[in-house]
Amino acid sequence: MGPTKPSRAAKGAPKAKAVKGRRGKLAKLFDMPLDILFEIFGHLHPKDLLHLTWTSKAFHKILAHCSSKWLWKQARRNVENLPECPSYLTEPQYARLFFDPHCHY
Repeated sequence: MGPTKPSRAAKGAPKAKAVKGRRGKLAKLFDMPLDILFEIFGHLHPKDLLHLTWTSKAFHKILAHCSSKWLWKQARRNVENLPECPSYLTEPQYARLFFDPHCHY
């Protein structure tokens, strides 16, 4: 007779899944109206906007959408002597080119 598989009782109770999602002090941030978020985001540096796009799918969906182009332009104005975005790049791509330490292009 071959080796038998230990029963679930012998292994112990199944481990609880790690809780994913919005927790902590910033959990309500996603419940804020978009116009308030955009007002806040308009004061950020393009690098900060770029980092926000990487924090969650919700922020990525909002900030990477073409309707948020004005927000990226506003953030770009917060950086002195930053040239205009070339037509062959999107605003997030341009921010990544300038402010991401790794070259992806």
